[in-house]
Amino acid sequence: MIGELINGRYRIECEAGSGGMADVYKAHDLKTDRTVALKVIKKDYCRDPKYVRRFEREAQAVLSLKNANIVRAYDYGTYDSRSFIVMEFVKGCTLKEYLSAKKKLDVKTAVGIAEKILDALECAHNAGYIHRDVKPQNIMLLADGSIKMMDFGIARFSRAQSQTVSDKAIGSVHYISPEQAKGERTDARTDIYSVGVMLYEMLSGRLPFDGDGAVSIAEAPGRDCPQHPGRSAPDHRKGNGKRPRQALSECPGNAGCHRGVQAQPLHSF
Repeated sequence: MIGELINGRYRIECEAGSGGMADVYKAHDLKTDRTVALKVIKKDYCRDPKYVRRFEREAQAVLSLKNANIVRAYDYGTYDSRSFIVMEFVKGCTLKEYLSAKKKLDVKTAVGIAEKILDALECAHNAGYIHRDVKPQNIMLLADGSIKMMDFGIARFSRAQSQTVSDKAIGSVHYISPEQAKGERTDARTDIYSVGVMLYEMLSGRLPFDGDGAVSIAEAPGRDCPQHPGRSAPDHRKGNGKRPRQALSECPGNAGCHRGVQAQPLHSF
């Protein structure tokens, strides 16, 4: 697609990345004279109604959500039978890449990132969307210290049902909540659980639960208790492990429902 003009407006400049069901291109918007990112569904999926609906859900979500911590979407359309989403072009690295380089973060940095993620989720939850795939790979870190949450590809409205996990199905099994893994009804708390996993990982440099396969990992919160993350944090202080471990509680009733519940105690770190 390099060099092609999409719908008479978006000139493809180069490939910027590729995911499971979509390719991302850097493009120039001739109408607004700005650089944008085009997320285009792959040819293998463009005729499968299931994947097209999933892509459409993501477009609906990102076009409706307006928050400084969520990647901004400008347009949605089709070209050569392939759906695409036009989004802001973000320069930076993913939280996953950052953690791979740093191993673990100081408390101030980790909490600052977590607060921005919670702010993005509060916006999504207030609009009725559950992200359901909150993980470091979907968080972009920018040079100015801001973050951008991406990939609402499996986001659903609060009333929708989730899918059951299998050993083949999920690459983010370490971050999904036990109820999501079991195929049970999910709500905002499943995203809060995922933030708890990431906060734990940022503070300790390791994941709270592990196992031999996707199902084993998903069942771990019911049988294992994660080590206090503060024991290996760079600037361990008493109490640093309370909030991530509370968010990791298996019982949905024990997890906070939105940023208002979770973010305030983070300031005490």
